[in-house]
Amino acid sequence: MEEFKILDIKMHKCSMEDILSETHRSIIRNKRLIFCWNNPETIYESINDKDLKNYFNNISNYNFVDGAGTILIKKIFGNYVGPRNTGTDYLPRLCELSDKYGFKLYFLGSEPGVCEKAIQYFLDKFQKVKIVGSHHGFFSIEQEESIVNNINNSGADVLGVFLGCPRQEQFIQRNISKLNPSVVYGGGGGLDYYSGVVKRAPNFIIKLGLEFIWRLFQDFSWKRVKRQSIYPMFVILSILDELKKIKNKK
Repeated sequence: MEEFKILDIKMHKCSMEDILSETHRSIIRNKRLIFCWNNPETIYESINDKDLKNYFNNISNYNFVDGAGTILIKKIFGNYVGPRNTGTDYLPRLCELSDKYGFKLYFLGSEPGVCEKAIQYFLDKFQKVKIVGSHHGFFSIEQEESIVNNINNSGADVLGVFLGCPRQEQFIQRNISKLNPSVVYGGGGGLDYYSGVVKRAPNFIIKLGLEFIWRLFQDFSWKRVKRQSIYPMFVILSILDELKKIKNKK
């Protein structure tokens, strides 16, 4: 996959089919694959978090663009970085792979009960999907050893970690050497949509790149307002970064 950078974070140009093919290939070959989706919030957070930046650049094999604004900025400067792919859209496609090939999935994260509702959604949708285990996201570091053992004992091929950034990256970094699944990825709040807890934006809003505004009103909190207040600064820094790249080429 073609690599490029956004604010010094490596990113990868790809389609959803590319991600699914890479997932399939890694499971068949029993080869470790780590990836995540980065939006303006996670990229901006990595500016002041050296451990997070190190995770994206040196631990994660692939980082995919989840942010229409980011894609638009790159396009304005003549750099097409591929279509927007989201972890939310990947999840049902992953279950489709499981349904077709028998791959075993384990989901970690969300509030107690939420993960189970999402799992039931996929069990109803895909007759042969194999979701071999799950655990909610409310646990301490001291409990991680037990959770890792549970994941490994399940025989899962894929581990989806839905703890939000940076907690999911921290969990993966601390435990990756002990985890058996071939594919480990950070899925953010993806389970919330399929559990029915959070309603996803209509397609026209998603296509306009305004899903973050929809989510703000769906799940309003001052904490979320604070998180999304970084968007104007992210845009400014991204534009300055693109201008700097152009200047350095001359």
